[in-house]
Amino acid sequence: MVFYSDLDNTLIYSYKRKIGEEKRCVEVYQGREVSFMTERSWRLLRKVSQKALFVPVTTRSVEQYHRVDLGIGTPSYALACNGGVLLADGQKDLAWYGESRKIVSGCQGELHRAKEALQRDGNRSFEIRDIERLFLFTKSASPEQTVRDLQNVLDHQLVDVFSNGVKVYVVPRC
Repeated sequence: MVFYSDLDNTLIYSYKRKIGEEKRCVEVYQGREVSFMTERSWRLLRKVSQKALFVPVTTRSVEQYHRVDLGIGTPSYALACNGGVLLADGQKDLAWYGESRKIVSGCQGELHRAKEALQRDGNRSFEIRDIERLFLFTKSASPEQTVRDLQNVLDHQLVDVFSNGVKVYVVPRC
C-alpha cells in the first residue's frame, strides 16, 4: 500500500497556525522552529509509515523539503517542486527531473512573461523564485490583484496562476 500526503497545511503547519499545545517541531530554519505537527499526527504517521510506503508530496523546493524532519527517517520516495522532482532516498532522480523539464518546455515562454510582469508588479513583496525551472513563486501585498494582473497577460491554456494567502504561483498546466 502507498500513502501519499501533502505536507504544508495537511501534515505540518507553520508556527503561525494554532494547532494546540501537543505539537512537535519538524522544521528548523535559521535557528528558529518554523513548522510543527500535532503529536497525534506524528504518532499516526509513524504507524502508517511502518505498514505502507509513505510518499510526501509538496510544492516546496528540494532545499525546503530537506529541512523537514518527520521523525521517520528519509522516505524512500518524495515528490517535491509540485511533482516535478522525484527524490529517491533523498536524492534527485535525474531521469524524472529531465522528463519534467521536457513536459514544461512548451510553457517556458509564458513563465518568462510572468517573471517580467512580476518584476514590474508594485504589490510584489518578495523575490521571484524560479523553482527548478518548473514554476514561479513570489509573495504579494495584494495577491488577488497580482493574480488578476497575471491572468490578464498570460495564456490560460499554458499556465495556471493562483494564490495561497500572500503566496502567488505560476504553474504550467501540463
